Amino acid sequence: MLKKERFLGSYVTIGQYPLVITGPWNSPVMFPEPGIGDFVFGEVYEVNEIKLKQLDEFEYVNLPQGFRRIKLRVKSHTDEVLIVEAYMRLRKFIKDIRSEYISNYQDKNYVHESLRRVSK
Repeated sequence: MLKKERFLGSYVTIGQYPLVITGPWNSPVMFPEPGIGDFVFGEVYEVNEIKLKQLDEFEYVNLPQGFRRIKLRVKSHTDEVLIVEAYMRLRKFIKDIRSEYISNYQDKNYVHESLRRVSK
């Protein structure tokens, strides 16, 4: 989904956040609970308004149980600090947590949305 966007680099959160693996698709979810969990490693991309709107739709940002864009500070391996937005979801909406807190999501069991079978 971010193939054409500018990759700014790998960063780590300055504060700790709870990141877990959830649900039958083994999806990563970070909770907006600073001070709990681990320092979280991830990638930062520069996106335009059109792509941001697409990402918001993908993450169900406008729905009550969807994700929220939360501002947080991250730093690079050279100590460059950025203020970025990360998608986080409230813990109360997650029913199936499948891991302890993790600092880096590298789960090979993740099922991409295009491969999921949805029962009706």
